[in-house]
Amino acid sequence: GMSLQQDPNSSSTIQNYLISRDSVFLIRPQHDYTVAKKLRQDLEKQGLTELEAKTKPGFRRILEARARERTLNSQAYLQARGRCVRYGMVVQLQHETSQKYLAVSRQSSEVNK
Repeated sequence: GMSLQQDPNSSSTIQNYLISRDSVFLIRPQHDYTVAKKLRQDLEKQGLTELEAKTKPGFRRILEARARERTLNSQAYLQARGRCVRYGMVVQLQHETSQKYLAVSRQSSEVNK
C-alpha cells in the first residue's frame, strides 16, 4: 500500500504499482479446450495456419465446433462471475497483464509436495 507521505506521482510509486499490477491473476472457471487442442494438432499435421484452414472445406466443421466451444466457455464465465470460490472448485488463473493462463504440470506439482 501507499503511505500518506509518499508522492503518488513519484517514479518509485509508479514503478511499485506496475510491479504489483504485473502480479495480478484473475480467477476464471475451468475452460474446455478439447476442440481448440484438436484444431491445433490438425493444423500442425497439415502444415497450415488458421487463416489457410479457413479456406479449406475440410476444416469448416472443426472451426465451427471451436467457435461453439468458445461460446460455451464465455457462458460458463458469465454464470460463475461474482460467485465465491469454494474448496474443491477447479479454476484457472489468468495473468491480467499478458492474458495468459497459468499452467502447472503434474511433474512439477509432484516435485513440490
